[in-house]
Amino acid sequence: MESTIETHQRFVSYEYEIKLLSKSKIPFRQWENLKPKQLAPEGASLIFIAPPKPLAL
Repeated sequence: MESTIETHQRFVSYEYEIKLLSKSKIPFRQWENLKPKQLAPEGASLIFIAPPKPLAL
């Protein structure tokens, strides 16, 4: 059950990410090359990249 919930949440986040790309008109190749402004702390498993302007999805 927990695995199913995690899978669903992962797909929801992918959908959100695709909507963000579509709305901001960022080409997929450019999205692949996005980098955070600073290095992630050692051991971090998540990196947050904020769009330059807030987007309403």
